[in-house]
Amino acid sequence: MCVLFVLLLFPAVFVGAYSLLMLANAAFLVLALPKWYREVKTWS
Repeated sequence: MCVLFVLLLFPAVFVGAYSLLMLANAAFLVLALPKWYREVKTWS
């Protein structure tokens, strides 16, 4: 993340890299949600 902010000097590259980071986080969330849901479901 810190390295990403160095790219602020190059706005076009920064937007592309930040978009990839956002997509990676969204993909992780989509893949992890079923597991988290199953874990929470066992609490009750």
